[in-house]
Amino acid sequence: PNSEEWRRSLFAIGRILYDKARYPEAAARLDEAVERYPSDPDAIEARYCAGEAHRRVAQKTADEVPANALPAERAKLMRVVAEQFERALKRFDETIQAARTPDIAQGDEAGRIAMLRNALFGRGAILHALGRYEDALRAYQTAIAAFPQSPAVLDAYLQMADCHRRQARPIEARGTVEQ
Repeated sequence: PNSEEWRRSLFAIGRILYDKARYPEAAARLDEAVERYPSDPDAIEARYCAGEAHRRVAQKTADEVPANALPAERAKLMRVVAEQFERALKRFDETIQAARTPDIAQGDEAGRIAMLRNALFGRGAILHALGRYEDALRAYQTAIAAFPQSPAVLDAYLQMADCHRRQARPIEARGTVEQ
């Protein structure tokens, strides 16, 4: 674990699993890599990929909850979903912080900006999925302010309108859609 080869291999295995869409395994390996080597130059991308892997695991689990599931089974699966979303949120928050810190953010500038953008918008989506609508609104506003020309802004406005609707604020929802 102290050798350069071990460190490189751990990040590489996590990334390969992520690229192969083996998200549960990728999340575990990438989390391990980030926890063991938090200041490694590959840790920023590993944090982002781990966050995205956790988000995808949560979404897949939520999508696969059987319609006829017993309440106890449904509750158990929804706890797994919430746990995975919380892990994704943590990794996205770490990605945002690292990508905004000039001393830490190194390497490919375009990649760093893409990770920052995706983590900001992803953060809003996760908060929305968790039912934390006020937090989601703030997250989307932050993302829109940082990347106003991104195509993701359109989806963010729709999600913001949904947050307002779910909070019984139809006038705000309509205004958001008009924006």
